[in-house]
Amino acid sequence: MRFYGHGKVWDKERSKALCAFDKNGEYETEDERTIALLKQGGYLGDYDSADFSVNEDSPVNDNSGEVDLEKMSYTDLKVLCKEKGLKGYGKLNTDQLRALLEMKES
Repeated sequence: MRFYGHGKVWDKERSKALCAFDKNGEYETEDERTIALLKQGGYLGDYDSADFSVNEDSPVNDNSGEVDLEKMSYTDLKVLCKEKGLKGYGKLNTDQLRALLEMKES
């Protein structure tokens, strides 16, 4: 399973790095423990529809399928910018990322 983020994810239980995202912000693993911890940590990934459940705090609105940018983390916003093919978002803060995405949606 592939996950998206940046930097390293720390495994508190084992006191070592759980994983490190590559320069493209991706990490791929088949290790069930790592997958479970990354999902629990809220990292975006290529989930099977059977594995993915949306909770009430999810940025996806169940009724319309639209994304609520206000509920998205900094990492999620950057991934969304990348998916939409936007340029120049690398040094923006969370509010600036939201504004950029809102501007591109309208």
